[in-house]
Amino acid sequence: MKNKQAVKMVGALVILAALIGTYFAVKALSMTAANKDADEGTITVNPMNSEDIQKFSYIYEGETITFVKEADTWYYDGDRNFPVDQSALASKLTSVCSMSASRSFEAQDDALAEYGLDEPSNKITLTDRNGKETILEVGDKNNLNNEYYCRVNGENTIYTVGAFVSTSMAFDLYSVVDMASFPYISSDQMTSVKVDHNGTVTTYSSDSAKLTSVCSMSASRSFEAQDDALAEYGLDEPSNKITLTDRNGKETILEVGDKNNLNNEYYCRVNGENTIYTVGAFVSTSMAFDLYSVVDMASFPYISSDQMTSVKVDHNGTVTTYSSDSEDAASRFTAASGLYYTSHVDYNCTDPARYGLDQPQYKITIEYTQDHAESETDTVSQSETETVSETENETGYGEVSVLTLYVGHQTDDGYYYVCMEGSSEVNLMSETLLSGLVE
Repeated sequence: MKNKQAVKMVGALVILAALIGTYFAVKALSMTAANKDADEGTITVNPMNSEDIQKFSYIYEGETITFVKEADTWYYDGDRNFPVDQSALASKLTSVCSMSASRSFEAQDDALAEYGLDEPSNKITLTDRNGKETILEVGDKNNLNNEYYCRVNGENTIYTVGAFVSTSMAFDLYSVVDMASFPYISSDQMTSVKVDHNGTVTTYSSDSAKLTSVCSMSASRSFEAQDDALAEYGLDEPSNKITLTDRNGKETILEVGDKNNLNNEYYCRVNGENTIYTVGAFVSTSMAFDLYSVVDMASFPYISSDQMTSVKVDHNGTVTTYSSDSEDAASRFTAASGLYYTSHVDYNCTDPARYGLDQPQYKITIEYTQDHAESETDTVSQSETETVSETENETGYGEVSVLTLYVGHQTDDGYYYVCMEGSSEVNLMSETLLSGLVE
């Protein structure tokens, strides 16, 4: 009897153990499924429909910028004539309304400073059709995951959300401007470009590369401004006036005003219209330039060191001659063969004293032989060779030629004014190049 009771008790314990195991297994599976759902789910921050929003404001560089929606059209509250890009603004609202958090936690008011929410960097206010406001405050960046802390309506729940809430929801007004297209002018249509820079007028014909640059110009943004506001953009007295004339004689006039120091672009307008564009700095730097920046500058003659027979340097009357058998001739010849102009200064100099070339510091004289003509007769007879040599001497091949370079004043940035004998062109040559000859 006792044995039977013992067997029954053992069986009951086995069944109980099995039930307990099943219970914990089921619970574990339930918890795993719940955790999986939590991982794959999202934490909703702002359950609003972007279509319901009628007013939207945020803080940018300390200023509150507000947009209002009337009859399905968004307007900038500060200027109803401002051309708002409707799709760009709608896209931002969709983003903020569909925003989700990677995590959330509770924090009391005395802990807000830890997350930058005691003095939020941005305050996004959304107002729906019924006038109900939802305020999203953005705090500090979490450098571990590059997300930002935020809270809604001053509640104690803090969320961590994507960086877009800081980068996309605090933006320059002109990032949502409905920009007018800059007038397109094909360079093939142009016959000339005239640049008036503070009264100095330069005209370029149709073969100038400047035409392609100005005709392919585009603007980053545009807006309207009345005549009494032109002075704000430097367009009441433009610094540059570019006139393009097409084959039919039609002129297009581009006026360039002040620089916008925030983005390093320039304000400009076309044909005196009220639309103002901001365009790249090239319109000031490339389209208002010294005439000599487009001069067809002559190159300094290249003479191989193998051709040189001597280099003579006259420094204020003291003459040093380096002949081919001199100890340091090789370095001087190499330095002479490496000379070249850095930039052009004057294509027809009438006042050498202006550049110190009436009494030059240095007079460098290079004697060299002209290149021999290539012979196509390696196997010619002796009489034929003698005939060729006689012809070379008659035409000057192999004879010594002379190049003289005058070196004048030095500029503040270390360049020298130079001029070749027999030429009226003045160019610049670097101190580094000349140092191998005159040191």
